Amino acid sequence: MTRYPDSIAGTLTPSYDKEDAGECIEYADSICSAARQALFG
Repeated sequence: MTRYPDSIAGTLTPSYDKEDAGECIEYADSICSAARQALFG
């Protein structure tokens, strides 16, 4: 679950727990792999 705590400036900053970060990295890696295949075959 992503949380958006208030910062000192009053803006919202995403905060991730370890599981969220790992899942995000997996998605990013998957997207990069697909892009690489599309660009370079």
